Amino acid sequence: MPEPLFILRHHTDEISVVNFLIGLPKFKKEPILVSGDVGGCVKLWDLETRRPLHSFNPCEAKKGAILNVTNTVSHDYMITQSRSPMSGMIKIWDLNKLGNQSGTEKGTGTVREFDSKCTTFCKCSVMEPCILTEKNDKSKEIGHNLILCCVNEDKSNVDVWDIRSFQKLRAINIAKISEEKRGMIMSIQAYSIVRGDVSADKSQMILWLASESGHVDLYDVTNDKMLASHKFGKF
Repeated sequence: MPEPLFILRHHTDEISVVNFLIGLPKFKKEPILVSGDVGGCVKLWDLETRRPLHSFNPCEAKKGAILNVTNTVSHDYMITQSRSPMSGMIKIWDLNKLGNQSGTEKGTGTVREFDSKCTTFCKCSVMEPCILTEKNDKSKEIGHNLILCCVNEDKSNVDVWDIRSFQKLRAINIAKISEEKRGMIMSIQAYSIVRGDVSADKSQMILWLASESGHVDLYDVTNDKMLASHKFGKF
């Protein structure tokens, strides 16, 4: 195994998630490395100086492990997901309001937050709008808004949220759609596709779901129907 180029050591708890944030005008240096730990701390790193750009705890007074950290390309948002035995907090942050200095910044830049009540390890998934670049180089969003999908307290249901309006669009219950038992949802992945003429300003929201039973389902969120399903071995 090759030796690492360098090691980042500022976390005091075990690291639970590592990701790269891309497409962020605020940061001239890309990509930005982000890490979260089981103590609830999130750090954004400058890989040139090898020091944190920002360090904060989305869980604040409530301790909880960071399960997921991601960002949206269409908006300067960062999304953190934490879990504890009693809650599954999801927070949406405005990266332009995080401040410019490193160090601990509690709560700065929070746009929205809610408790998904999911205590499993299933990460939420963000569905970006389809972006069309027109002849004048201006960008246009097609179809749906910025969407967040997450498992709820039932552990076998998925809630679909519109991040901009902060409204729950739909609760997907796979157990009611299929006769076969699925158990807990272990993984979800959301994406959007454009069919036909892009000038129609329509897109289709699609969700992949992998369940404890070994089923992988392809679900049409836009039309509220199952498209395909296949059973592999149990997870």
